[in-house]
Amino acid sequence: MAGIYTCDKSSSDSDSNLYTSCHGYQTKRKNKQCIMDMVSHWTKNTAEHLGLFYNEEPTPLDEFKIMLSSSGLKFVSGTPAKLTLPFKDESKHLLDTLIDLTKNCVNVSFSIDENKPDFFKGTVKKEMSAARRTLWERRVTIDAEHQDDDGYTGELVPKESGLSRFQLQTCYYHTYDFLKTYLHFLENGSDNKGWNKSDFTTLLSQFITIFMLSPQPGKSNKRNQVLGGVPTTSIPELRIVSYEQFPLTLGVITVIEEKLNMPCDMDLYSTEDIPANAVGQHAGEMLLEYEYSVFEEAVFGILCFRTKLIFTFLKMSDGHFHSILNHKDHSDICASSTIYHTKPYDYLIKEQRDAILQMLFWLGLQTSIK
Repeated sequence: MAGIYTCDKSSSDSDSNLYTSCHGYQTKRKNKQCIMDMVSHWTKNTAEHLGLFYNEEPTPLDEFKIMLSSSGLKFVSGTPAKLTLPFKDESKHLLDTLIDLTKNCVNVSFSIDENKPDFFKGTVKKEMSAARRTLWERRVTIDAEHQDDDGYTGELVPKESGLSRFQLQTCYYHTYDFLKTYLHFLENGSDNKGWNKSDFTTLLSQFITIFMLSPQPGKSNKRNQVLGGVPTTSIPELRIVSYEQFPLTLGVITVIEEKLNMPCDMDLYSTEDIPANAVGQHAGEMLLEYEYSVFEEAVFGILCFRTKLIFTFLKMSDGHFHSILNHKDHSDICASSTIYHTKPYDYLIKEQRDAILQMLFWLGLQTSIK
């Protein structure tokens, strides 16, 4: 079949796992999963066949942020210096100010429960319209107060924060646009009695811009790679680009339309609760983004189920990557890599949204601080 790598047929069909001993450790692989020409067709087994394994347990968000911020970055001459968490001094003031402003701008939880009676009958729309109007009036007031040369309002934005007028306006304008996009999102759901992947992708894309990040549709720049002789293509829903003059990728985003079935206690969440095709697709998209990632030997990603975000981080060696490219029989690859992941965070729920602000602003500030 064209576009599919044919796996070794000599193994017994009843044998579902292959154990390869390399350099004193064993790597578990699936020996019956063929490599498809589109990563959107991959399953968890496909990823494991290449040595890409999701960590068994979710990484606590604080540990995940430290792992992310302590990783090497491929910035070139003229781009900002790396900022590690926790921020200090002026950078800390700037980050804290942006977080506080965002919390004050969007201090409510949203809802998209189309199963609730009267959900689409206007109550939520009126609340969001009022919130958007209040935010716009506050923006106008702040603009009027920005009359001094430095462009600061003494009460709202202390000068020691290091926050420029441009950054302040960017935060407010994009937050305002996010509320407007959410209202359009509700209208689409009302007209169609629900939403599709495109609706969730548009809403997430606008949310991400709040953090001075630049999401781009994945279809605008397909990733093509030959894996063990098989031409393979990745078209993620969104990609976060790091720097206009030297466009590396800050993150790759997979959007899934289906609801994520969560355990009653979210702390018990594991990747076993995620459909195998979703984790496989996301692993494939991260793999094909590896050469373009702003992180040294790592790729940051987001796996989004409707409005729930799972942050991911593939830590991978160059040697493993090139083995995947060059070995036609992937079962003989003597390497494995780990995809770390957090538990899900719903960015429409205030408490969960507030928890992820620091990390998202950290990503945005990598390309906005000069």
